[in-house]
Amino acid sequence: MIQGTKPLEELMKDALPETGQMIKGTGMYMECMDPATLLIWMSIEPTSPEDFKLWTPEPNLVKTGIGKAAMDMAAFRHDPTGPGTPVQTRTIGDRPCLQVAKPSEMPVPRQDNLPTLITVVKAHTLGFEAGRTLTIMTIGDEHFIEVIGDAQRDKEIQPPPGGAFNKITLKKHWVVDLPYPAATYFWLSPGGARSFQGPVSLPSD
Repeated sequence: MIQGTKPLEELMKDALPETGQMIKGTGMYMECMDPATLLIWMSIEPTSPEDFKLWTPEPNLVKTGIGKAAMDMAAFRHDPTGPGTPVQTRTIGDRPCLQVAKPSEMPVPRQDNLPTLITVVKAHTLGFEAGRTLTIMTIGDEHFIEVIGDAQRDKEIQPPPGGAFNKITLKKHWVVDLPYPAATYFWLSPGGARSFQGPVSLPSD
């Protein structure tokens, strides 16, 4: 975790190893998966629901979804296949993409307003601007940061048993590494996807 007053992009670059790659965090990003390996590819550039409908990955890849990034900037420290391996890039359906993650499984999402929990192997670093008010999901003594969606969804969903949503306002820029792998809670509904991931250590101030 890094806090600072330097420009957020500089803090992100300082935290990123040579094997990593940055992306802009704002906007919507779409993903597809290789069913044989469960490895997930994500568009490098922001996109739209209409783009997702028209996107045609190669036959061995399956579109898995599109979501709104909650962070201001993001990076992947290395390929999900292991530390020291550079993040892989390729063009899929005319879209530049990164290989970003491998879920432990692909469960059927819940039909109620409670989350589905899976473990995702990824080396994801998030950057948030000073002054941002963020939603944190706390379960016991563990904290999970918002990664997908925005707070407008939080009135429609419930945290897991024993959990609660809280707000924090950042006094400084905040760069935080999700654990490798990361516990990933997600909700799917017609209103869009929402996800909290971690656990992470909260800013000291």
